[in-house]
Order: sequence, then C-alpha cells, then structure tokens
Amino acid sequence: MAKNKIISNIIILILLFFSLALILSYSWIKNFFGDYVDYNEIIFNLTAGFDAVGGTPPMIFQSFLLNVIFKSIVFLGLIVSIFSLIKFYRFKFNEFFNEFNFSKIFKIKNQLVLVGFFLIFSISYFLIKFQFYELANVADKYNIFFEKKYVSAKDLNFNKPKKLKNLLVIFYESANKDFPFDLSAYQDGSIIENQDKEDIHAELRKISGYEIDDFVQAQSLGWTIAGMVASQCSVPLFTNKRYIEDVNFLPKELVCLGDILKRYGYQQSFFTSGEKEFHFYDRFYLNHGFSNIFGKTDYLLKGIENKHFGSWDQGLNDDILLEQVYEKILEERKKNKPFNITLLTLDTHIPYIYMSTNCKNATKYNKIYKEDYYLKLRESFKCTGNFIANFIKKLISLKNIF
Repeated sequence: MAKNKIISNIIILILLFFSLALILSYSWIKNFFGDYVDYNEIIFNLTAGFDAVGGTPPMIFQSFLLNVIFKSIVFLGLIVSIFSLIKFYRFKFNEFFNEFNFSKIFKIKNQLVLVGFFLIFSISYFLIKFQFYELANVADKYNIFFEKKYVSAKDLNFNKPKKLKNLLVIFYESANKDFPFDLSAYQDGSIIENQDKEDIHAELRKISGYEIDDFVQAQSLGWTIAGMVASQCSVPLFTNKRYIEDVNFLPKELVCLGDILKRYGYQQSFFTSGEKEFHFYDRFYLNHGFSNIFGKTDYLLKGIENKHFGSWDQGLNDDILLEQVYEKILEERKKNKPFNITLLTLDTHIPYIYMSTNCKNATKYNKIYKEDYYLKLRESFKCTGNFIANFIKKLISLKNIF
C-alpha cells in the first residue's frame, strides 16, 4: 500500500512539472522567438530530429533550461511547500474554514483529479495559443485553396529566353523594411527618440528595386526555412504532405525555382553562415536543382580565421560570408554559363544579436538592459544592411554580370 502511495506521489509530481513546463514554454517561445511562431514551426522542430536542430546556439538551450525547466522546478517546489504547510496545519485550517474539509485534498485520488484538471488546462492552453486546433481541418482547408489557386510549374510551358541572365538571391535574416519594430516594450523614450530618426537601411533603399509594394507575408512563414520554401516554390511550408514528400523536401508535386533553372543549365550554389544541415537547408536545395551547398564547416576547412566566426551558431559573420559569395561569382563568371547563387545572412538572427568585428559599433552596446538591447539590435541591422548594399554596389560596378 505504501509503495502504491509513493508511486502515485511521483506521478503527481511529474504531471505537475509537465503542466508547469507547458505554460512556461508558451511564454518563453513568444518572448524568445516573437509572435509569428505557430504550430507548424513547433511540429517541424519536434519531428525533424537532432540533425536539423543541432546547430542551435547553446545559449538558447541554456535559456530554455533557466526559464522553463528551472522555473518549473522552483514553482513545483513552492506548490509542494504550500501543500506540506497546509497538511501540517490542516486541523487549524479546518477550524478557520469550517465549511471546507482540507483533509479531503490529501487523499491520493483527489490529488490525482486536481492535477489531472491542471494538466488538461495546461495542454489546452498551449495548443490553443499556438493554434493547434487548425490541424483539425488544415489538410482540407489548404488542399481546397491550392486546388483553386495553385498552378504547378509542371503545367506551364516556359519559353527559354535568348539570353539567360545570372541570378542572385539574398535572404536577409529577420529583416523588416519598416524597422524599427514595435517600440511599446521600450519605455525610455529619451534614449530611443533620437535613434529612431535615423533610417538604418538608407543605403539599401538607394538601390533600385529595393522593395515590392503591397507584399503580404502568408501564414506560417515567420521562420527561415518556411520563408525560403515559400519564396522558391510558391507553396507555404504547412504540415501538408501533398506538395512536400517529407522533411527531405523530396519533390512530389513541388516544383521550385531551382528545378526550373536546372532545366536551362544553371549552375546553382547556396551559402549560409552556419551549418548547412540546420533545418535541412542542404536537403532542400540539393533536392531542387542546386549542386553546391556551403556552410560553416566548409569555411573552417578553407582556413578562414576564427575571429570571423561570431554569427548565429558561431557561423561566419555576414561581411565575410558576402566576400565568399563574391569570390564564387567571379569564379562562375569565368565559365560563361548561367548561374544562380542564393545566400542567407545570419548576424541579425533574433533573439540574440551578432555583429562582425568590422561593424563600426560592434562593442558599443554590451549591457543587458532593454535600451541597450534595442540599440544593439538597430546597429546590427544597420551594419548588415550596409554590408549588403556595398556588396550589391560592388557587383554592379563589375557590369554585365546580372
């Protein structure tokens, strides 16, 4: 009997811990990764396996341990302490609250019922907040949408142009043309007021074709691989198996830009600052017409100095990444064949801010206060924006490349 009671108490503690961790996980995810996170991103990260998330910076795991696991243990300890206190003084409590018998809550069955209700609440809270309820009709909803709107590239007859132009695609991580973001979280207006008058993307805006008007982001594209798949293939990365065979991104009905360019003989390369295996960047591009994928390991093997690896996942900083891309463009230029080079910058990856040592104010904002975080965030975008602008100007000066 005593053994059963011990087992029951252990089960109660585990269920309580799990319930608390779920509630705290929601707050942590939203504070850490922003408001665009939904069930698609969560499902992808949970099912992709370690290979796809192994490149996540250790500080994110540390933050999760501190803000979810550790806090859950602390709250669990408080609950157990309060429960023990009530149990010790239960007779006095019964006298004070004569209409309620506190002894009832010490029965294992009643405790299991209470914890069960709390667990149901926690699970429901987490699922509702991240819109998991959409899974009930997501397949029908999006299949109907695509049947009406989506035109597969397989059904299109492309006229091969007389001159095949080279293509450069830059994915500028977390960038927003309307930056700065919502300032409501930053209360010290005296610090922010003067900074906000500066257009941090002034150099980029000088380049022709900087932005597309009335461009609205579709649902579930608030994370990098989803945005890349959508922009390359015209299909949002939903948990929909109709267009994407599995996490290897094997083409089923999915035809992407890289597949079309491959038909015309384009040499295609993808560059990322961090590990190319992260979120299966390599699998996606290799399965859709690309032949060369470059990531952190390749740059290290090439002998690039360690001081240039300070980006997301200790990857290559954006300015040095752009130098690698520039070298590749010059190399492809000599072959007299059309090429497509796609790259992903990562210095501006939120929530942490990474800046190259070549940024003017790389070490200016080192405090952890909100004001300094915000200013460093602005500086990071300004710096990478200028790197990209100068990179494009440098290419334009070469002439007849694009």
